[in-house]
Amino acid sequence: MLTQHNYTNIDPNWDKDTILECCQPNKPGTPPCSDCCYDSWEIELIKVNPAYNAIVELTNQYQKRVDFITARRDR
Repeated sequence: MLTQHNYTNIDPNWDKDTILECCQPNKPGTPPCSDCCYDSWEIELIKVNPAYNAIVELTNQYQKRVDFITARRDR
């Protein structure tokens, strides 16, 4: 699963104070912050990490097979 939003460069004229005002994490009863606080990014990361780890494990297994076959061939 790829991330839903691609990275885009930040506009050089962005107003960082306005972005920080949208986040009020200490205020009880308010909905989670918008994307400016990376709430949705963190949720997406939780979904992507297991898929990434599974692919890494699979490629490691394939690499071990290739190494074993290569070692046997070279003997």
